[in-house]
Amino acid sequence: MAAPTVTPPEIPPLDTAHRSEGARRFRYGGNTFVMVALALAVLVAANLVVSKLKVRWDLTAEGTYTLSEQTQKVLGNLQEPITITGFYTAFAAAGRQQAEDLLKEYQTHTDKLQVEFVDPDQQPGRARQLGIQQDGTLVVQSGDQRQDVTAVTESQITGALLKLTSDRETTVYFLTGHGERSTDDFDANGYGDVRAALERDNFTVEPLNLATASDDTWKQGVVVINTGMGVRNVGGRVQVVPVSPLLPEEKDKLLQFLNGGGRAVLLLSPGSDPSYNELLAPFGLKLGEGVVVDQGAALGDVTTPAVQRPGRSTITESLPLTIFPRSAAILDAGERPTGVLVQPLMESSPDSWLETNLQAPPQFDEGQDAKGPLRLAVSVEPPAQNEVRGRLVVIASADAFANGILQAIRGIGNQDFLLNAVNWVAQQEEAIGIRPKELDIPTVVLTQGQYPMVLLSSAALFPGLILLWGLATWWSRR
Repeated sequence: MAAPTVTPPEIPPLDTAHRSEGARRFRYGGNTFVMVALALAVLVAANLVVSKLKVRWDLTAEGTYTLSEQTQKVLGNLQEPITITGFYTAFAAAGRQQAEDLLKEYQTHTDKLQVEFVDPDQQPGRARQLGIQQDGTLVVQSGDQRQDVTAVTESQITGALLKLTSDRETTVYFLTGHGERSTDDFDANGYGDVRAALERDNFTVEPLNLATASDDTWKQGVVVINTGMGVRNVGGRVQVVPVSPLLPEEKDKLLQFLNGGGRAVLLLSPGSDPSYNELLAPFGLKLGEGVVVDQGAALGDVTTPAVQRPGRSTITESLPLTIFPRSAAILDAGERPTGVLVQPLMESSPDSWLETNLQAPPQFDEGQDAKGPLRLAVSVEPPAQNEVRGRLVVIASADAFANGILQAIRGIGNQDFLLNAVNWVAQQEEAIGIRPKELDIPTVVLTQGQYPMVLLSSAALFPGLILLWGLATWWSRR
C-alpha cells in the first residue's frame, strides 16, 4: 500500500511574515498609546475641574486634616479682610509647605483671607519692616492690628484670628485663697492646661482673692470657683488637701454677684464645704452627699462616669465622650424659684447611683442612695436683674479638668466642655465648638460596658469561629 501524501503548510516568505507581525505590533502599540493618552487626558481634566471646586475629602478616621467646627465658625463670621504673610527662608521649606497646605484649607471656607509667602533672604526689607526675628513666622493682620504665629498649627492660627476679630476681651477670674488648684501649676493635679486653653480662646486669666480685692472689676468678667482637692507643700512634701471654706464676707459677695446677673462656672466635688453648696440654694439646687457610681457607662473605674450622649445644649452639642472622675450629683433643693431656668448638660446612665457609704464596696442601697440617671452638670439662667440676665454652669467634678486627666486620654471632650461652658456664660456663643485637633496617635476609649464586649469578641468569639471552621473542614475531608 502506498503511503499517504502529506502536503506541508504553505509558509509565507520571511520578509512577508515580519511585515505582518510588525503591523500587528504597531496596531497593538498604537491602541495602547491611545488608551494611555486618553486616561491621562481624563485625569488632567478631572484634576482641573476639582482644583476649581472648594471640595476636600479627609479620609483619616478622626478627621485629623479637617478644620475644626470652631475654626469654620470663625472663618464664616469674618467681616473684614485678613492678610496672612508667611516669612520662610529656603532652610524652612518643609515648614512653608505645611503652612501653605493648612492655609489653603482655611481659604476654602472664606474669601476674606489673603495669603502671601516671602523669603526674608530675598526681600530683607519686608522682614525688617515688620520686625521679623524668627524664620517660619506668620504675620496675621487686620487693618492696623496684628498677631504673630510662630507655631504653625490650627489652634494657633485660629487663636490669632479670634484675637483680631473679637470686639471684646473677657477676663476669667479663678477664685484663690482657699487652697484651690492653681492655673500656674502644670503638674498632674494643676489647672495649667486649662489656663493655656482659655488663653487660646482669647480669654485673659487672672487670680481672684475676694478677701483682698480692692474693687469690683472682677464682676465684669467670668468667675470660676474650684472646690476640688487642692495641692499644698507641707514640710517639703506635696499633699492633696480639701479646699478651705469661704469666709462669710466672701460668700456674701459671691451670692450678690450670682443673683445680680453675674457670670460664673462652679467646679464642685463630693465633700465640698457647705459654704460652697449654699451658692446653689437661690437656684433651687444642691450638691448631693456621696460619689456617683456608674456600672452602665464608666471609664476604667465605676466612680468615673462616662457620658457619650450629652444633653441638647449649645454647650454640649457635638462633644465626644466626656468623663467625670470622682463626681458628685446636682439635686433639686425643694421647689425651684420662679423664673430660674435649669437645663441638664451631662447625666450619668440609668445604671448609676449616688453612693453614700464610701467605706464599703459600692452597692446600691434602696431608700438611701439616689438612683440614676443623675445630673453631673447643669446650666442655670436666673431671672433678669435690671435687664441683665446672668448665667451659671455647675459641674460636679472638679477633677475632670486637672492636667493629668486632660493629658492622659486624648479624644475625650473634657477640655472642650469647660471652654464651651466659659464661652456660654460669657455670652460668646460664636466661639463655642470643637477646638482644633493636633496631630496625635489615635486612642480608643472604652467605657465600662464596652470593654467586656470587646474582650469577649476578640478573645472568644473570633477565635471560636476560626476553630469551628477548622473542625468543619477537617470533618469534611475525613
